[in-house]
Amino acid sequence: MGHDQIEASEDGLPPYFAVSLRKLVLMSIGTLGLYEVWWFYKNWSRIKHREQSDISPAWRAVFTPIWAYACFARIRTSAKSLNIPVVLPAGPLTLGWFITLNLWRLPDPYWLVCYLTPIWLIPVQISANRINSIVAPEHLKEDAVNRFEIAMVSVGALLLVLTIIGMASPN
Repeated sequence: MGHDQIEASEDGLPPYFAVSLRKLVLMSIGTLGLYEVWWFYKNWSRIKHREQSDISPAWRAVFTPIWAYACFARIRTSAKSLNIPVVLPAGPLTLGWFITLNLWRLPDPYWLVCYLTPIWLIPVQISANRINSIVAPEHLKEDAVNRFEIAMVSVGALLLVLTIIGMASPN
């Protein structure tokens, strides 16, 4: 099956990772960006399953800066194939995400803007959620945060708070 043909899978799973915007943003910031690797992995896993391809979702997630555009473009193509009125500029979103991701190199405290990477994923997830709701209307969208995710966010938030306190403290 080509990657522009979207139809319901036999297992009832949605074509793309089904997560709420709230959880995407919370987990991305709360895990200091690690959740985004998971987000890309889950999307590539769904793409692999749906297209029955031999891609490696894990490697595509690890090397996300190389593969982000391809993921965004697939979601855009899927939306267009379903006549979903969506503007999903894959190139600018990828570039914005990549630049924001690399702002950690800025001096204190300006590097903190690197945690704004989820803003570039929000339009992509909105499109993915629309696609999912059309193709697999009975699917469950991940919105709840489980204990492991709460622990991850707690550790990430603690590290972030300690970092900010450390930056604010006189040397």
